[in-house]
Amino acid sequence: MEIKTIKSISEMFSVFHDGAILNFQHHDDICQFDVEIEYLTKRINPNFTKFKVVISGVGSFRFVTWPKDSNDKPQVFCDINTIFKPNLEILSGATKGNQVQVSCNQLGDFYYCGGELYFLANSAIVTDENNKSYSLKELKNLSKEYWEEWSSKSHRNKKYIKILNWIKNLFK
Repeated sequence: MEIKTIKSISEMFSVFHDGAILNFQHHDDICQFDVEIEYLTKRINPNFTKFKVVISGVGSFRFVTWPKDSNDKPQVFCDINTIFKPNLEILSGATKGNQVQVSCNQLGDFYYCGGELYFLANSAIVTDENNKSYSLKELKNLSKEYWEEWSSKSHRNKKYIKILNWIKNLFK
């Protein structure tokens, strides 16, 4: 099932909150990568750890860093190998003009701690480890069920409840 609009593709990235982008490959106008996000994949199959994502019509990759030191200026990377050399951890997705914008943490020994990834895209396909494809609605339902179950546990503190409410608002 194809996810067909920039807005829908950006919402897909929000569903993958806390997932890690791994095994990124790019050829012509297609990119493919895994999103390691066990808290969602285990809802499908306890042995699954990731989704495979294929995005068509991609281009104009740009990553604007978040410097660790507030005195440093952000850098802009356009080289795909530089952007994806360290793993990106997805925080949220949004649209910026005609581009997908993905806020990411980026762990490692860098002067920055993440940044904003921007790119063009036409469509995306998400499959599980059995090659079953998922619509955006199905992915949102998986996420919603997880976060509702997570929030119902009595030991959660107010900080995490605020995060949960923020995520729920993304899907309204």
